[in-house]
Amino acid sequence: MYNVHMLRFSATEARQNFSRVLNCAAGGQPVTIERRRLRFRVVLEPTARKLRPTPGRLKILDPAVADGNWTWQPSRTGLVFRRRRRS
Repeated sequence: MYNVHMLRFSATEARQNFSRVLNCAAGGQPVTIERRRLRFRVVLEPTARKLRPTPGRLKILDPAVADGNWTWQPSRTGLVFRRRRRS
């Protein structure tokens, strides 16, 4: 069984030790602040990971494909490379 010690501060103590409250929360330890029988919990919010743009993975070598004369179409066995119909 794990014994978790959550830090508790009154609002006045939290104000006086604000950097300690933030450091504990940043370290993964939740902090409780009590003010007039209300409890507030300070925890670290996970940040969304920014995705870097990646270069294209396909290099088009055929000019007919680059001009848009060919396309991929779904079939029962997967994708099929087909010539586009002229409209």
